[in-house]
Amino acid sequence: MNLWHFFFLILCYSSVYAQTDSQQKAQKDSLKSLLKTRHSPKALTVYKTNPFSIMWGPIPYTAEYKLIRETAFSAHSSFVVGISFLGKSPLLSQAEKSNAGSSLNNSQGNTKLKVRGWRFQMAYRYYLGKRKAPRGFWCGPQVSWANVLISDKSSTAANDYLEATHFNVNALAGYQIIIRDKWAFDFFFGLGYKKNTWLEHYAGKVTVIRDFNDIPLYGSPVKVTMGTSFGMAF
Repeated sequence: MNLWHFFFLILCYSSVYAQTDSQQKAQKDSLKSLLKTRHSPKALTVYKTNPFSIMWGPIPYTAEYKLIRETAFSAHSSFVVGISFLGKSPLLSQAEKSNAGSSLNNSQGNTKLKVRGWRFQMAYRYYLGKRKAPRGFWCGPQVSWANVLISDKSSTAANDYLEATHFNVNALAGYQIIIRDKWAFDFFFGLGYKKNTWLEHYAGKVTVIRDFNDIPLYGSPVKVTMGTSFGMAF
């Protein structure tokens, strides 16, 4: 074997070795990508509610039936939108029954109220740390608006009713757990500004109700929020 044959064999072996090493590296990268895909969180949208809000909604003596949707649109950001129907709280219904039972000879004790309204809310969330949205610790602003009409079922005057409006802007923080890419548990708290307004519509006139002494801190502009939501992720 002369020197040229030796260099030729070395060149062929180097080419084959480089090709084999390149193929092995590509296979390893493909395997890592597959494992990362299999074990990476897939849930990007969460639908949530809170059954306990049926007992006491955002406005006193209302029941809230709500649906909240949270959608992650980047690695650490999500957008939240919620809509709720407001009806009569079971506590208010029970109070009406108790009042009617203890006031059989009093016509006012048989009063039945009609409660109907809506709530809308929007929020932005930024998720902290290495975990991607919508998992882990988060913080962000929230805006909520709720309106309800309360009237006497037995009244024939359609224009006689109470109107309550709650508007608040909050800075919230919390932690969301998603188990097996399916079950979501969201815990949050925060502070903000609120404006609670009650109007009395009677005989074509509108009167602003300003007496909130029966409910502690109800008339204060400071809003304290604590809550939780449960749902499913997709």
